[in-house]
Amino acid sequence: MLSKLAAALSSIQNGYSGRCMQVLVPRTFLNYVVLTHLYEEGFIGGFQINRANPYKFDVILKYLNSNDEPGLRHFKIYSKPSQRIFMTVKDLRQNFSLHDFVLLQSSLTKDIEYMIPVSNLSAVPAIRTTGIITLKEAFYHHRGGEVLLSIF
Repeated sequence: MLSKLAAALSSIQNGYSGRCMQVLVPRTFLNYVVLTHLYEEGFIGGFQINRANPYKFDVILKYLNSNDEPGLRHFKIYSKPSQRIFMTVKDLRQNFSLHDFVLLQSSLTKDIEYMIPVSNLSAVPAIRTTGIITLKEAFYHHRGGEVLLSIF
C-alpha cells in the first residue's frame, strides 16, 4: 500500500514539475484518505474518480500564484514496507514543528464526511477511517504512531 502512496505523491510532484492541470493516481483507500488531507490543507485543488478508468483518481493540481508556484513542493516518505518508522508524541515534538504537515497512522479513529466533488458528481457518504491523522491531531490527542510522510 505504501508503494502506491509513493507513486501517487510522485505523480503529483511530477505533474507540478510539468505544469499539468491534473494527474492520475492509483485509487486505493490510503490514497483517498491522504488526498482528502492534502485537499483540506490546500496542497491540491481537488480529486475525483476517473471516468475512463475507475481504478484511478483524477487529482486537480493547485498553483499558488501567477508564477505557477506548486502547492506541493517536496515530500518525504518515512515508513516503507521494509522499514516502518514509529514515533511517540515526545519523538514527534523533537523531530517536527507544529507548522510541518505530517501524516501518521495511529489507532485514533476519525470520520471523513465527504469526498470533495470537482464536477457534478455526487458526494461519497461518510467513511470512518482508522488512524490516518495529521501532526496537529496527534499533538491534540497525545497520540504517536507510524510516520507515513511529511510535506515541506
